[in-house]
Amino acid sequence: MPWAATAAATPFVDGEFVTYDQNVWGADPHDGPPASILQARFFDLFTAGAEFGYPFPGGQVMDFSGADAMLTFLPQSGAPAGLDHSLSDPTSTSAGTFGGQVVALGLNVGFSDLGVLAHPSGVSFGDLVLAGYTGTVAGLNGRTVRQLNQIVNAALGGGFEPFSIVDLSQVVGETNSSFEGGFVTAYAQAHYELPTGTTAPVPEPSSWALMSLSIVGLGLYARRRSADPREKIGASVRACA
Repeated sequence: MPWAATAAATPFVDGEFVTYDQNVWGADPHDGPPASILQARFFDLFTAGAEFGYPFPGGQVMDFSGADAMLTFLPQSGAPAGLDHSLSDPTSTSAGTFGGQVVALGLNVGFSDLGVLAHPSGVSFGDLVLAGYTGTVAGLNGRTVRQLNQIVNAALGGGFEPFSIVDLSQVVGETNSSFEGGFVTAYAQAHYELPTGTTAPVPEPSSWALMSLSIVGLGLYARRRSADPREKIGASVRACA
């Protein structure tokens, strides 16, 4: 990896923040959060439809008219790359797994801002500060997760960024999984810091309740994956539906 692990100044605890990777966002909504959240509250987050990429001259975007289109799109596989043209309600793109990861990051940041995904009072997931990166991604240090979201969207759509898509794909994939279902990963402890002047409180009971729902949803998703041979070769249950 192009970075080295270093300890964050303030340790995080389970239930404090909640995120999900693109596979779980793209699961069956009947299995519960987070896919059911996406289905029920898509237009709370994207009032006029969702757009990802670089919506400026020379850039490319992919847009989604509603939750069903986004659920059909997620998850994505294949080599990480940029968009080669703009698309509406795509089932796949030239961006491979990177396209799905960018969408998942937008969902994690956006639904955290809305208070749908648990976070401490006054500090949502997008406010966390990146730290501990070295080498080709050292320039991410000091940026927020929200700024990372802007960076990966620009890279997806062909906007200039001083980071390779391969490196960004690794970072955004780890970022989406960093508090998977409310559980803190070693990556989160190594690469996030709270904004200056804030401290992380013990999770509220409501956070633990959401985390319990997350555990149920992840368990249902895991069983569904093991029962479906297409998942074993990385295919989406709804691929190209």
